[in-house]
Amino acid sequence: MKPSVLFTLLSAAFLSQPLLSQTPAQHRPAGPLGEINTAIEELARSAGAAVVQISVKGRAPVDGGEGKQAGFLAEQRATGSGVILDPTGYIVTNAHVIEGAHHIDVSVIDNRAEEDSEGHHHYEARVIGADKETDLAVLKIEASRLPVLELYDSDKVKQGEIVIALGSPLGLDNSLTVGFVSSRH
Repeated sequence: MKPSVLFTLLSAAFLSQPLLSQTPAQHRPAGPLGEINTAIEELARSAGAAVVQISVKGRAPVDGGEGKQAGFLAEQRATGSGVILDPTGYIVTNAHVIEGAHHIDVSVIDNRAEEDSEGHHHYEARVIGADKETDLAVLKIEASRLPVLELYDSDKVKQGEIVIALGSPLGLDNSLTVGFVSSRH
């Protein structure tokens, strides 16, 4: 059989089967794997609303080469993620994200609002505090009734537990990564 005929037959067979993303929920894996998939989907859907995208504008020294500064400041932009911890607008993020910022925009997912074409509402944030050593910062936006995520007691984490990281790196909306606690110390 010629390779082109074999490719055509295989293509027709593959395309006649429904793709995984197109299969109804009842065709999901059965048993524990299906339960884990469903739980992760539900968690991403419910927790995702409390994950925000942070865009900052600031000034930073221009690199003059060989590790020296050129003596000029340039406008710089950066993005990062944060998590709403309080329904009145307190957000935790990384300190390096907001370092040197003179303008901080927080984008909150709001499926009810038509604020922009992506279903986000934008707020200007102010820095409440930042700690370089722990790389944590607290921001405040003027809003109310925001979705929140509760903090978990890290002393209760056990090796082998499933952990999920939600964020908005590089301007992406709510990316999700799943992993395991590999070690406690």
